[in-house]
Amino acid sequence: MSTDNDQANSTQYLPWLSQQMAPPIQSHTPETALRHDANVDGVFNYACSTLFLGMVVKQLTDSVHEGDAEREELCWKLMLLLFKVKINNRNRTKYAYVAIKYLCLIKAVLTPRMAHKLKWGKYFNDTGRPGGCIPIDQRVEHEVRDVKDHFDRLGMNLNETSAQRFAHSQTNSNEMLKNIDKGLGVTPQSKGHNTISSDSDVEIIVRELLQRDVFSEVPGRSHPTFPNQPHNILDSLNMGDVRTWMRKLIKKFSNAHNLYGGSELDSDESDSDDDIDN
Repeated sequence: MSTDNDQANSTQYLPWLSQQMAPPIQSHTPETALRHDANVDGVFNYACSTLFLGMVVKQLTDSVHEGDAEREELCWKLMLLLFKVKINNRNRTKYAYVAIKYLCLIKAVLTPRMAHKLKWGKYFNDTGRPGGCIPIDQRVEHEVRDVKDHFDRLGMNLNETSAQRFAHSQTNSNEMLKNIDKGLGVTPQSKGHNTISSDSDVEIIVRELLQRDVFSEVPGRSHPTFPNQPHNILDSLNMGDVRTWMRKLIKKFSNAHNLYGGSELDSDESDSDDDIDN
């Protein structure tokens, strides 16, 4: 009975594994697009690509929690290349523009003092403990929530004067309340969220991955949906095309901020969003 439940759970969390040994599905996709190299292990390549993307996300998240702007900058540089990779024949131009905008600001446009402030001023650590940083935008959201809660308590007494009075005194009021709680020995309210343990789900996934031996290279295996999965998704990039694509992004940023990008950028007339997508 437990074996049947494990198989059902495996199908729920890893449906692509259950289709691994299934016969090919009829599709209108040309046969050349679904042809698989017999010397390549598509299952192993897919597992490595997924692991790579997961580690990139974990690196970015951990760099924010640690307040490590240098490591976050490296993550943005890597993600800029990932945004160029075409998925479903489209790359992520809007995300790439945000990445190139951030890099241009801290590397070229802003003064050293302002660049340092932008680079290292994105974090807030209210606890003082290692790994306790949160994005400064999230801290602002907490303050806005506190303001809204106070406005709700005012009820019929809410007007422009009372709202401005509380908004101007919010920082001092929070510090005063924090000092009172500290003097009285009141335990600060936890700001973490309670989450359901995912240990059982992780055990199911790990057991299934070990059973399928996805991290051992076995030539000839493939997934029916994407048989030609590369080992490294960045291998599909042409560095010449990437250079041209980045020049278009930089020119778009220069035009938006009335900056002179140099004669090399001025010679490139294709700066529309459609051209950048290519």
